[in-house]
Amino acid sequence: SVNNTQQDHAPQNAGWQGQNMGRVHMALMGDPTLRQSYVGPPTDLVVGPSGWTTQFSWSPSSDDVDGYLVHRIDTVSGGFVRVTPQVVTDTFFVSTELYAPGTRYLVRAIKLVTSNTGSY
Repeated sequence: SVNNTQQDHAPQNAGWQGQNMGRVHMALMGDPTLRQSYVGPPTDLVVGPSGWTTQFSWSPSSDDVDGYLVHRIDTVSGGFVRVTPQVVTDTFFVSTELYAPGTRYLVRAIKLVTSNTGSY
């Protein structure tokens, strides 16, 4: 811990270039990318035309969730582009984007979880 002053494991306190370089550095906040529990994903995504727009429907998550976000996968960068302007609470959504066959999409279930160590 940060109270350990033994030679081999003394916490770093003199900056990256200081006398304790090479010893243990501790981040007390933890890794923000880790989760205590995961929300089950929605399944059976169906994407199709609805006039000139794109319609999405899916089966709900097996968990109690706050809603869903729809993302388009950018074919150039491989990144995700959010399609839904806000959280969708139903299992369908009609986008104003023009329907383009072959476009790849992702639907993500979201839920705000509050624990003793914070909310995520």
